Amino acid sequence: MLNFCLMEDLADEMMEVQDEREKFVLELIAGKPFLYRYKVDPKTAGRYVSKYLACRDLEELLVCLDSLKRMPVISRENVFLVTAFWEKVLITYGKLFMAGQGYSKLVPDDYFKPGEEMELHEAMMTVRHSYLAHRGFNELEYYVLMADLVGTEENCRVELFVPGYKKMGHYFEAVKVRRQLKLLYNKLKRELHKEVAWLQDDLAKGLGLEPNLD
Repeated sequence: MLNFCLMEDLADEMMEVQDEREKFVLELIAGKPFLYRYKVDPKTAGRYVSKYLACRDLEELLVCLDSLKRMPVISRENVFLVTAFWEKVLITYGKLFMAGQGYSKLVPDDYFKPGEEMELHEAMMTVRHSYLAHRGFNELEYYVLMADLVGTEENCRVELFVPGYKKMGHYFEAVKVRRQLKLLYNKLKRELHKEVAWLQDDLAKGLGLEPNLD
């Protein structure tokens, strides 16, 4: 009973947070002129919003890669910054191909050709899954636990230590990744443009509006 009540309380809190966020978003667009406004049903909006957000994410990632290209040769001082840019790129990139609550995911076969394009995509997803989002066996991070018996035969003790390595700096060739993300971005933008046009027509028909040919 306690667990059930706790789940209800959490659900109520989440709804309150969602309502506050929606109120904030609507206030941001309050000054935009309109004749009539309503919220599109989430089931209808999901596919459009998913691709819109994917395009926004890709725009951010292209900025990250452009920033990497302008950075000087890696030094001890900026290696963490370079790594941070790459982790941002790979984590956000992986999100595009994973479904979320009410959002659809991109299907790699729809956007990448077999061969180099698909291989790069799979390599980026592998780094995301086995290194950045989870711990697993990979080429970028590896550690072992060692035990040394130190001292003398008469007076000795066990000391533990963890030698290993962790990849820092550039994970992939920025130029190749940028080219691939730009191609993906352009394809998504074209799809989104078509879907917006279709959705606008459907919504207009639902409101009983006739096409304006003037």
